[in-house]
Amino acid sequence: MSDTDTACFLDLLLAGKESPVRIDDYVDRWHASGSGASLHDWLGMTWEEYASWAENPANLAVIVAARRRRAA
Repeated sequence: MSDTDTACFLDLLLAGKESPVRIDDYVDRWHASGSGASLHDWLGMTWEEYASWAENPANLAVIVAARRRRAA
């Protein structure tokens, strides 16, 4: 099993193992998975991050930048 099979989208994105443009692929995987997880958990976002991204997908860059600042 690869990292992309077990890690959430945001963790992979922050690690440089995924591209922001592939977020829709992860949303599609969530729909197909039948998982009981919420979409924001599946993507690795807090509820607030998810709400921001859902309102304006360009906010993904802001979310990533904020996470990187907190990690530094």
